[in-house]
Amino acid sequence: MDDSTTAEVIVYTIPSFSGHGIMNDGQEILDRDTLSNYIFNELYLDGIKGIGKGGNYNGILLLFSSNPDSAGGSMRIEVGRGLEGSITDGITGEILNTYLSQVS
Repeated sequence: MDDSTTAEVIVYTIPSFSGHGIMNDGQEILDRDTLSNYIFNELYLDGIKGIGKGGNYNGILLLFSSNPDSAGGSMRIEVGRGLEGSITDGITGEILNTYLSQVS
């Protein structure tokens, strides 16, 4: 995908939304949306900060947990601004409901 579109897709798995050890300002991030946003924008993966080519904002994060959070969710899709026209909130919801609902 990177070669043909320059978009980057990262699948990131954690055992639980508590105890995963991803910290911001000394506090573990427990909220699913905040955690996915932090991983997408701030976490260093393979020595590179954030997902998507610098300035293009063309990354996608699929965050999965073996155990659901307090709201019952176990996954989230985060889309970079450069792809929001192609991959809307509606499309991410459809992907979660149609293709990934059996994963959790």
